[in-house]
Amino acid sequence: MSYRIPFNKPFVAGKELYYIAEAVTRGNIAADGYFTKACCRLLEEGFGIKKVLLVPSGTAALELAAMLCDLQPGDEVIASWSVGLGTSGPPIGKTGVW
Repeated sequence: MSYRIPFNKPFVAGKELYYIAEAVTRGNIAADGYFTKACCRLLEEGFGIKKVLLVPSGTAALELAAMLCDLQPGDEVIASWSVGLGTSGPPIGKTGVW
């Protein structure tokens, strides 16, 4: 069988390139730009959610969650065995709680 799965090949189905050009034209291709805010509004209004926050990574999500939990010395944080220190360490370490 000579068929190869096209890994890392971008799939373009519609207006993706137009939206990329619009983001570049607006001068913000990172988090918290026009499209991030529009997506948050869409989710908030569509699902009746009070506040939606989009983050660029799982580590950022864990860090935000740790800050929102207001962890204190002596609090226990349990993470799956599959979560390495590279992911769980910085968010917990930033709070000063280990």
